[in-house]
Amino acid sequence: MIGHNPLNGAKVANLSPAIGEELGVDSMHPGVLVLDIGKGSPAARIGLQAGDVVLRINDREIQLVKHMKEELSKRVSKWKISIRRNGKVLTSVIRW
Repeated sequence: MIGHNPLNGAKVANLSPAIGEELGVDSMHPGVLVLDIGKGSPAARIGLQAGDVVLRINDREIQLVKHMKEELSKRVSKWKISIRRNGKVLTSVIRW
């Protein structure tokens, strides 16, 4: 993702059964899979990790990369991001 947002530096893909199986990630629920994080990027600084699945941004359900791009294009001072990591849902609020 690029732009002025906390997920800048994250390489993402739509979560599909094929990708989920290949990478060992639960693909039964929709979301956007984080494939890689640029070293020193905003995404790395907030603790995002490869294998995380982005579920919600600012209370909008994220099912596709397209949805993520739409939300991340907004100029806001606070981001609420929910991810699934190792079967647990984690939510963080980031002031930007």
